[in-house]
Amino acid sequence: MPLISVIIPTYNREKFVVKAIDSVLRQGFTDIEIIVIDDGSTDGTRPILAAYGADIKCIFQENAGVSSARNAGIRVAQGTWVAFLDSDDEWTEGYLSCQVAQIKKFPEAVAHITNAVTVLPGGGRSSRFVETGLMDRFRAKPCLVFERPLSVIVKHAPWFLQSSIIRRDVLLKAGLFDEGLSIAEDLDVIARVSLGGPVTFCRKELVEIYRREESITNLGAQSLKRGIYRWKAFEKVYANLLSFPDLTRMEKATIANALSSTKRALANVLVMADRKDEARQVYKQALSLDHSLRSLIKVVGTFLPPIVSRALVRKSRSV
Repeated sequence: MPLISVIIPTYNREKFVVKAIDSVLRQGFTDIEIIVIDDGSTDGTRPILAAYGADIKCIFQENAGVSSARNAGIRVAQGTWVAFLDSDDEWTEGYLSCQVAQIKKFPEAVAHITNAVTVLPGGGRSSRFVETGLMDRFRAKPCLVFERPLSVIVKHAPWFLQSSIIRRDVLLKAGLFDEGLSIAEDLDVIARVSLGGPVTFCRKELVEIYRREESITNLGAQSLKRGIYRWKAFEKVYANLLSFPDLTRMEKATIANALSSTKRALANVLVMADRKDEARQVYKQALSLDHSLRSLIKVVGTFLPPIVSRALVRKSRSV
């Protein structure tokens, strides 16, 4: 059996999937299997995959979404560890060797996460750990290890699965992807996995995550254009986490704070969509979670004229 199963879901990515697969083959690490799940592509993806022959395993299914595709890959995976890569992103050379070194150095860990770079359509680049504030925790350290990592996972969300490798047995025990989610599904899985044991974080930028302008509705497009769905997805994830038994007081407080912020963000979108009555109820839910002045002001704002309440949302620099 291979040490690592690499799972690559794809849908109508004939222009990019070759670069993703080739970035795995260039790793110089052979104790792997590459599983590509074609989630009902209608372009030229299938013949492109066929050209790889025995180098990859292919699964073809009717279009059911990225979470369903990943689950299909996990179910047939043979590796001790499962790694993920989206079909329009790339691993830099040395990614797998870094992850394997982490596996050997920290055998008790259930997951290993490296830094990644977000590559914007104009060519701009941004460190993911800098974006989420995690880099401040490293100082001069090359690696961080958290014995109980849930609070760190929640505080520094969202996460990229493309830079994560997870023990398959822990992943199966934690539960597979929620197939009703196409946003926040990675946070959902990583958070549940983090309840199973230690997680390591490597500061090296070893994955390139491309934000592309495409006609299909991909994850990046959803985050920009489907604001209500986006925040409801995060709301679902945090509410589910709060229901887990044996959380520490700090973990409960961290998740409740994240849920409150998420509800304010959702209500902000509702205000901008002229749905103030709905927004008021969601702001009240946020207030019940954190009892903050910020949430109270948001509730009061929904009683003001629409032009004023929308202006308050625009002026607010944070949720």
